[in-house]
Amino acid sequence: MPIKTEVFQQRKSEWLTRYADCPDAPGGPNGSPVVDEAGNVLKGQMPCPGCGVTFFHSPAGAVCVNCGWELGLVPIARDSDGTPTFTPERRHKIMAVSIFFCTVFSLIAVIAGIAGGSAGEVIAGLLGVAVGVIAWKITRLGRVWWGLPAVRKAECSPALFVGGVMAAFVFPFTLFLVWLIWATASRRL
Repeated sequence: MPIKTEVFQQRKSEWLTRYADCPDAPGGPNGSPVVDEAGNVLKGQMPCPGCGVTFFHSPAGAVCVNCGWELGLVPIARDSDGTPTFTPERRHKIMAVSIFFCTVFSLIAVIAGIAGGSAGEVIAGLLGVAVGVIAWKITRLGRVWWGLPAVRKAECSPALFVGGVMAAFVFPFTLFLVWLIWATASRRL
């Protein structure tokens, strides 16, 4: 969800006021990543894809106070003054289908495990459901991938892998069913 213009302008003015005297300070417009007293780079920072300014990325989302970039936006052009122009990220349909297959097949495994009395199947199914729900939340139902930090992408990868494998198993079966329906409807079988 895009940030409101008034809130963004307020955050940007506070940020510009804070770094007015020292734009090269860590976290400033021209600065490097923020470090602690020992000189270690603090975790959760990323460069803005729109303007390159380093800012903190929180699980709730990330908004660059310099140019207004946030998760789900892709920079496509720059104005004459250097301000980037953004477009919403296209929905990742294959990723959404993979996460959907992971979640659905895990729910089926939970139900089959309960019906068959298999504790291992129930546990594996619950883990799969948890991984699928986490992936849905991080990717915002398959709408966000570009701009996610590597840690968030790694958290989604189990759901993408399991869902992709399940989709690979289901696809030939679906083609066979489509062929079977076509063959019986055209009386070629």
